[in-house]
This record gives sequence, structure tokens and C-alpha cells, in this order.
Amino acid sequence: MRIPETWKRTFKSFSSYTYTRQSVTADPESVATPPNTGDSVHSTPAGQYPREGPQPGKLGVIFYYFSVCLCIIGVLTMAKCTYIQESSRPDVLLLGLSLVAGGLLSLSIANFIYNREHKALVDYLKGKVEELRLEHKRNIQGIPPEGELA
Repeated sequence: MRIPETWKRTFKSFSSYTYTRQSVTADPESVATPPNTGDSVHSTPAGQYPREGPQPGKLGVIFYYFSVCLCIIGVLTMAKCTYIQESSRPDVLLLGLSLVAGGLLSLSIANFIYNREHKALVDYLKGKVEELRLEHKRNIQGIPPEGELA
């Protein structure tokens, strides 16, 4: 089965975890700036992602909430089996089980997306740590930064 290219591009735009900058949509006068306003990882406030690093996607959260809704609807549908007629119980039970299975499937998709985004963030931070470690070694050895060699 082939997926149309427009669907692929749409899915890729939702699930991509590339480097994106967040823009401030609030009024700049009403937003208080943090005390450390540098462009490094160290100036990132607690609980936020680095501006130049990978940002979390929306698709994992959407799949998670979709799975919760499907599971709740499936359990409520199966709860109807206690008071409906005997002849329609298998149909209602099959519908409820399929809703719960769909919820668990979308939960596993959300987990996959979350793990991929987490791996991208950890890889980015490992790269930053290695970069800062090399800079630290250069500072210990007294070697000037690369931009000042002339």
C-alpha cells in the first residue's frame, strides 16, 4: 500500500523533531526576561527546552489523548454488557474490545514518538556536553578560541 506524498509531508511536519525556534507571541513588555539571557544551554530556564535544540512535537501528545479517549469509550461500551439483551452482547463486547485495542495501539505509537523525541534531545545535549568539554580542555591548556587564532 502506497501513501500519497501529501500525506507523507503532512505526517513528517507533525512528527519532525528538527531544530525549530520558538517565537514569543506575547507582548514583549509583559513578559519578564530571565536573569541569564545568553544563547547557551546554561541560560535555559528550568522546565524549558533549549531554543537552538530539538523541540517536542505535538503528534505524540495527540496520540496519547486519542488513546485515552478510545480506552475510556471502549470500557464504557463494555460496561453496557451488564444490562443489554443477551443477543446483542457479542456485538457490543466486540466493539468495546476493538476500541480498547485501538487505544492501546495509539498509546504504543505515542510512546514510540515520545522515545524518538527524547533520543533526539539526549543526543543534542550529549553533543553540547562534548563541545563544552573540548572548550574546557582548550581553556586548561591555554589555547585561545579558534576565532582568535591569527
